[in-house]
Amino acid sequence: MDRTQDVIVDVRSPAGTCHIGTLTAETNFNFQVRPGQIVGFLEARNSTFLFRLILGLGTLSTGTIDFPSLDHLRKNENFYINFGLAQREKGLLSNLNILENVELPARYHNIKVGELGPDELTHKALREAIIPENFWNLRPDHIPWEIKKRTILARAVVCLPKIVLLEDPTNMFRWEKLPELFHWIKLQQTEKRATLLCTENIPFALSICDSVWNAETQKLETVDQYLEEKGTEWSTFITQMRKQLEVSCVST
Repeated sequence: MDRTQDVIVDVRSPAGTCHIGTLTAETNFNFQVRPGQIVGFLEARNSTFLFRLILGLGTLSTGTIDFPSLDHLRKNENFYINFGLAQREKGLLSNLNILENVELPARYHNIKVGELGPDELTHKALREAIIPENFWNLRPDHIPWEIKKRTILARAVVCLPKIVLLEDPTNMFRWEKLPELFHWIKLQQTEKRATLLCTENIPFALSICDSVWNAETQKLETVDQYLEEKGTEWSTFITQMRKQLEVSCVST
């Protein structure tokens, strides 16, 4: 069976520039991502550059970044609506309340799925990011830092993208709230969205990801392969952490 048709991201040795820096050929990214797959990058700098090149926010000098299963959409002027980006430092529009910040892209693109229009999709995104309704009508200056970050997650998926790119998402949640982030990322998986995340929280990444980019070997490895190289103690720790996150996730 030919599985190349369901590849949603195909990266081959890219090098190029974006407005915050340069991805060099020395970082030999070569990997494929399929719908619903969760892929982690354990070093943030180069993956941040890569994310921007995936989004078309820079110039690719060598290599390729293709989207095989989305090829039929490439001529659509709204092609990049298929990508959702949650940036670590990205802000919100101060003159809009939280609901309006999330609703803006959905209303601009007039996103509809069945009977769900921009309003309903916005409410869904806010609830899935676990943002209490009493915050929805408040502006960013009047809400806690953590709620601002969750709003950025909600805004990243309100247009129902095929691919979600998360820059250091663990920085958006306090340690005791990581089960909620775990739950949110798993929701994206049930929607068949590919999720690429870069984080310095290696245990969390190994607990939730299907595969991780190993900067030492310059390969995309399954979590089991990565843990096999790290040894039994690492495997035991990650297994325990994953179970703890899953249990806490059910209780949230």
